[in-house]
Amino acid sequence: MKDLRDPNFERITTHAAACKFIEESVKELKEQIKDDRVILALSGGVDSAVSVIMLQKAGYEVEGMFMRNWDSFMNNDVLGNPNDPNDVCPQEVDYMDALKTAEILGIKLNRVDFVSEYWD
Repeated sequence: MKDLRDPNFERITTHAAACKFIEESVKELKEQIKDDRVILALSGGVDSAVSVIMLQKAGYEVEGMFMRNWDSFMNNDVLGNPNDPNDVCPQEVDYMDALKTAEILGIKLNRVDFVSEYWD
């Protein structure tokens, strides 16, 4: 089987390598972002949470933005889709995850409605 990984991608295999990566990434962020405040799309997942932490470490004030692309009320599935075994609409679960992540990281979370843009 062919290895499709980027040969230039350095794998982080030690604590020292992780610290070096974070230090270099923070330096790069400071060079690229001149303002002291950053708005970041926050899903509640690991990638966006780590991004918040790295931005905070670089000294930025971070505010989260959750994009609402589905209307559970309009689609009559706020308590779950009858074709889905989950009790709550996945979009609502994602929002609850993002809220909890924002709370833990100490940032404000805005919820922006893109339902009409999503469906148009």
